[in-house]
Amino acid sequence: SDWSSDVCSSDLSKECYSMSLENQLAELKYDYVRLQGDIEKRESLNLDTSALVRQLKDIENEIRNVRAQMQD
Repeated sequence: SDWSSDVCSSDLSKECYSMSLENQLAELKYDYVRLQGDIEKRESLNLDTSALVRQLKDIENEIRNVRAQMQD
């Protein structure tokens, strides 16, 4: 399990929950940027990018969901 669930397991305070969401968002953004780079590399080699594009769309949805939770 990640550190936030360990730290927050006994008392899931609003602050702790918010920190966890911010960490999730940072990870998703990192993955998004990494995937964009992977797609560019594959495109430059004329390789199929459809699976990576699907992953990118999934990450976009996850980012949207996390941001919505942060606004609650």
